[in-house]
Amino acid sequence: MTNENPSTIDKKDIDRFMGYVRADDDTGAWAWAGGISSSGYGAFWYQGKTVGAHVFAYRIANGDIPDGMVVCHRNENLGRHNVNPAHLFLGTYTDNMQDAAVKMRTLSGARNKASKLTSADAILIVESDETYKVLSERFGVSQAMVSQIKRGCRWASVTGLKPTEKPFIRNQSGYTGVRWRERGKKWNASIGQSVDGKYVSTHLGGFETAEDAARAYDAAAIEMHGDKAKLNF
Repeated sequence: MTNENPSTIDKKDIDRFMGYVRADDDTGAWAWAGGISSSGYGAFWYQGKTVGAHVFAYRIANGDIPDGMVVCHRNENLGRHNVNPAHLFLGTYTDNMQDAAVKMRTLSGARNKASKLTSADAILIVESDETYKVLSERFGVSQAMVSQIKRGCRWASVTGLKPTEKPFIRNQSGYTGVRWRERGKKWNASIGQSVDGKYVSTHLGGFETAEDAARAYDAAAIEMHGDKAKLNF
């Protein structure tokens, strides 16, 4: 790739990213061999959070993405795991919704006529890397609804996700690696691993919701263990 912007993305992160890329000489696709998000896209752990692998690839080649724009796949037939920047383009959320409809990734209208959301909206929520708060404001629904859609508890017939409902017991989140921290009033995520025979715990940050903390844990687990990672979602 050309036009790398080392002032925005460190070379070590680019090298780590490229270690998960498997180029196909026949199709030109760059198959993503790293973690996969619940929406079926490649997932990459960067600066303390999970980002779409295709989004990261676009940023390496073209720089930062303008506000209000999303990265879309030009060749859907090559799959969602294709992260070749030459096969990606920028569009608005509306563009992405229309593109999804053309490629038959959405249903023709919502079955529930009273719903604030359309089928395309539900897909956009699942595919987005934005916070629950931002998505809640953008689509005019509660953060709880956003969480339910991302966990497959709502709109599953459209998004194709399987429900991942977890029980909440007192202060326990029900998710691996996630605990409530009263002092900071946040859901904290951490992950442990054995280093030279000693158990070392890594703090992944504090989050507004247990689901966000669980996703941070999953991304870190994928980085550490690859396909053998035991995930919350």
